Amino acid sequence: ALLAWGCFSELNGMFPTAAAVRLYMKRSMDDRLALTITLTYLTTIVLVVAADAFIVGTAIAHVLGQSTWVAALMIAALLAFAVATNLRGVKVAGGVQDIATSCVLAVTAVVALLALFRSHRALRFPLSPLHGHHPGDLLEAVALGVFLFSAFEWVTTSAEEVRRPRDIHRGMLIALALLVTVCSLITVAMSHVLTHHQLASAYPQLSLGRAALGQAGLWLMAAVTAVTAVNTFNGGFITASRFIYATAREGSLPAPLARLNDRAVPWVPVVALGVISLLVALVVALTGSWEVLVAVGAALEALIYAVAAYCVLRLRTRLPDQPRPFRLPIPRVLGGAGIVVFGILAVTASVSVA
Repeated sequence: ALLAWGCFSELNGMFPTAAAVRLYMKRSMDDRLALTITLTYLTTIVLVVAADAFIVGTAIAHVLGQSTWVAALMIAALLAFAVATNLRGVKVAGGVQDIATSCVLAVTAVVALLALFRSHRALRFPLSPLHGHHPGDLLEAVALGVFLFSAFEWVTTSAEEVRRPRDIHRGMLIALALLVTVCSLITVAMSHVLTHHQLASAYPQLSLGRAALGQAGLWLMAAVTAVTAVNTFNGGFITASRFIYATAREGSLPAPLARLNDRAVPWVPVVALGVISLLVALVVALTGSWEVLVAVGAALEALIYAVAAYCVLRLRTRLPDQPRPFRLPIPRVLGGAGIVVFGILAVTASVSVA
């Protein structure tokens, strides 16, 4: 994750624009290949939104004891809320994002800690969940874990709308620190207090809430899960809509996608993303293939990280005099490591589901 952060920080500093992903890839490789990869990046964002929509919908339906069609209604309602919020401008969407993120991180960390303290075995035998696994399991877990970190770099597409673009790399680093802390806590807690059946479900966080606080914890984590949907949808729509807008502005996508409403929001991409995400989430809800969605999302995200590392190396040669507010240290070593590491993780994630 730190490798990916270093690469995105350097590239975003060179191109502080909504079209940054498109620009640095275009200047690093063949334009047709660059456009293909950037559209693949857009697909990753849709997959993240759709996966979260499915997980949130099924989790809430489970708590309420309702069927799949109730989950579909929940998904549609949450997506509609996110679309409406985004159409009101980046300040409103950003404010919602701040509140949602803070609540999710704080409550999740507290619930995970309570579950650990209530499990005496967890405190006495902290490494017991590692027993019986081989290195291949760890590699697969890390590869799929890329999906958990897949949104930390999305903020780069908001470079034209933030007050100080030079602070974006600091924000990404803070995001990584928070993600590592909270994901570590909840992973350790789940590993100790949940059964294999609970861990393999689409909503193990509900079982963790019950283990920490009983029935109240179940409802609390259901509420947190609903908030994560708003969080993910907001971030996805902010990112993807700006990216589509910038790509349409340069003529690589249809011109209507570059239209702005009176709040300077590219409204056509926002609405289109809401509809597409809803359709993908409904397909997943009907087929139950959410593991495939996560695996594909992790594979594509790892691929994008490898491409970012390649672009850093390539542009050091092609654009040596371009201003770089942030520079990746020892780029040949770290850039090369990024290509290899994320390439391996992309392949591993792509074969993790039968």
